[in-house]
Amino acid sequence: MRNNKEHISQIQVFLWRDLNVHLYRCLKYMYAIPNMSNSHVNFRVKLKAEGLKKGMLDFCLPLPKLYCGEDPNHGLYIEMKVPPIQSSKISTDQKDVLKYLIDVGYEAQVAWSADEAIAIIKQYINPEETRWVDFQ
Repeated sequence: MRNNKEHISQIQVFLWRDLNVHLYRCLKYMYAIPNMSNSHVNFRVKLKAEGLKKGMLDFCLPLPKLYCGEDPNHGLYIEMKVPPIQSSKISTDQKDVLKYLIDVGYEAQVAWSADEAIAIIKQYINPEETRWVDFQ
């Protein structure tokens, strides 16, 4: 079951995204991937029928790194976790998805806090950028 701290951390990442979308248009297209664990069984059945995949990571930034002049990479996926809660372990399905995404040319990482996820995104988009708007 997804914990509330993980949920809050992901909200923080997307609030930060909203503060910085004026710097990098690609942030506008960063999206969350639904999580089935907390939803009602009928809703989970509908999502699964629509193609929701168990183990998919929490969000994606669809920006090929080749576009940025860097080593080729198709985009960035991040899985949010918040320690030290038992449910924050990376599942076997998530490990499989992480390995697959990396094998086929995506950057895929686990972030253990909103700050870590934001740092991963900044590094991925432009490690030289100094104009980021951060939370005070």
